[in-house]
Amino acid sequence: TRQLGYSSMVPGWFCNERIMWTPYAQNSSIQKVVDFANRQGPSITLGEAASHAGMSERTLRRRMQVELGQTWRDFIRELRMKRAMDLLRKERKSIIETAFEVGFSSSSAFSHAFAEYVGKTPSAYARSFSDRSSASIAH
Repeated sequence: TRQLGYSSMVPGWFCNERIMWTPYAQNSSIQKVVDFANRQGPSITLGEAASHAGMSERTLRRRMQVELGQTWRDFIRELRMKRAMDLLRKERKSIIETAFEVGFSSSSAFSHAFAEYVGKTPSAYARSFSDRSSASIAH
């Protein structure tokens, strides 16, 4: 998680939110891969992405590292976690449904990866949004 120095100026929940970014590449073929991966979702393979961009897997790996500063694995993890956060926050999916939808074979592996990445367990993350929506309804 990222703590902001100006926490008194922003709502408390924002200070604990992971700041997500969407990579943007200078090279149009790498941006094509990023866009394709965003459309296909976290189950996309390196081979599919490389084929779509018209390059070898090795070249794609190297170019992603140079352009985005990320390995393919890190890029996919970011894509998975971003999608999981959306499913938990917006679609109110269960932990198990979310885990399988973003490509994990077990909810425990998903929960561990999510907590490591976001700084909260998936259930705590989802609860923080349901608590806020209930509070806003009550007022």
